[in-house]
Amino acid sequence: MSNEVLTIIIQVLVPVLATALGTVLIALANNASSYLKQRTNSNILKRYISLLDSVVVDVVRGLNQSTVEAIKAAAEDGKLTKEEITMISAQALESVKNILGVRGIEVLRLVFEDLDALIATKIERAVGEAKIPEISEVSVCNQ
Repeated sequence: MSNEVLTIIIQVLVPVLATALGTVLIALANNASSYLKQRTNSNILKRYISLLDSVVVDVVRGLNQSTVEAIKAAAEDGKLTKEEITMISAQALESVKNILGVRGIEVLRLVFEDLDALIATKIERAVGEAKIPEISEVSVCNQ
């Protein structure tokens, strides 16, 4: 009789345990999938933010070498007008967006609602940092 009871218990418990185990495994797989997807998206976003920073610096340096210096040299007082600053800023913004491309802009807009404002802020920061003399240049000048 104990074999019959054991057989009945096994016949009842095995399907229940198999179902429970299957549910747990599916939940674990879904969580792992979500985690990997989130981590991948995070890494992609980090790469695009890093790319944005790099592109902004390169664009500011490039415009400073070409456009800004040429306009300053042509000006009587050697300074940019407000209109010229606005034009160069717009050119910098457009250049950054062109370099990032459609995909880069799409990825960054997923996180940053006003991407143009973010880029403009980064451009202003890069311009400000470009105006600060390097420590090595200051120490060389002081010697």
